[in-house]
Amino acid sequence: MPWIFLILLCFYSAPALMAQSAEPREKVNKRVEPLKLETKPSKQSPKAVPPVYTPERMGNTATPRSRAESDDDLPFTASAQLSSGTYWLNQYTLLQNQSLETNGYLNAESKLRLRDLVTQSGDYIAGTFEHTYLQLRLNRNTPEAGKILNQAIQKAGSLQPLLQPEAAWVSERKGELASRNKAVQAMAKSGQITDLQIRMAQWQRSIAQAGSLIVVNGEHDVYPLWMTAEGTSAQVISLAMVEDLDYIRGSLKQWDPSLPVEQVKASAEGLLAFLAQKAKKPVYLSLSIRPEWLSLHINNLYPVGPLALLGGQNAGTLAQNKQFFLHPQLSAYIYSAAAAEDGMRASLANLLPALWLLKNNDKNLSKEELATLEKLADRITQLTGKSVR
Repeated sequence: MPWIFLILLCFYSAPALMAQSAEPREKVNKRVEPLKLETKPSKQSPKAVPPVYTPERMGNTATPRSRAESDDDLPFTASAQLSSGTYWLNQYTLLQNQSLETNGYLNAESKLRLRDLVTQSGDYIAGTFEHTYLQLRLNRNTPEAGKILNQAIQKAGSLQPLLQPEAAWVSERKGELASRNKAVQAMAKSGQITDLQIRMAQWQRSIAQAGSLIVVNGEHDVYPLWMTAEGTSAQVISLAMVEDLDYIRGSLKQWDPSLPVEQVKASAEGLLAFLAQKAKKPVYLSLSIRPEWLSLHINNLYPVGPLALLGGQNAGTLAQNKQFFLHPQLSAYIYSAAAAEDGMRASLANLLPALWLLKNNDKNLSKEELATLEKLADRITQLTGKSVR
């Protein structure tokens, strides 16, 4: 009966042969080729992409394609996964984080790769909430952002957590402050703005002089400051917004009408150089700004808590720092389990320059106060891995 064994052998080996024959089709498929990153999970490792965004967080489930799918229609190894919006959101996030870790910011090449990814995803998830959201991320610094945001809200059915930062961002650029404040309040309720961030923002607001400008690094720096803006007169600009030159120039003109804003260049370095040369009113820089940008002005900076005053010294600095660092509420928070679990605890490292400025310059500190500051610095180093010793 050898022929029976031959038939059985053919039957069980057929799937492997089909998979091998399908491989060339996957490689020539132009819809997933442009990027040199893993956009096609292999059959051997279907869990190569860890989940980043969940359907619950996005407020909807993964949306299948509008027409029937088969192995003849999509690449053999990934037809179901490529039609999932969550998959493409994960890929976008992984690529963006990779670029940020490498360069510290999104350069032209990184932005082009992200744009290619979103264009590529349109073949699989066009018309879904996830694709609209990705388009919003790409165009958040353009005039089209407002229209795309409204489309995303309609598809999601609400201003769910994934859209709250985008709504705050777009509203700020459009000058719709009531909408911006509503969005950041929603971020606080959904846990995207932490207690530590709010405390830091309130401290920055208390330090900045009336009519001054606070320049911060990026999104997570600016949202808490927008949230705590009511009743304060200091204006805030994020370096993540420098691409939109019209917005930057308009904001600077609103802050100080005498500034020759036509000379501002659309880059972080250009904006900081302009402010160093032209600003007539106080300018504060967040200590979270990239060191290579701060170092260009290091001889003209003076630490003031979590900020640095550009252009001079503040006589009240040591008194303000002493009041803050020796406050029982700060110590209680930093030594609590909440501080160790806070997703933004790395921001505590921004306190170290001001802490050591106080410790090394205030001659009126008692031995007990010096010991308290020493322990506080050790605790912050323990939480963040950073030190200025």
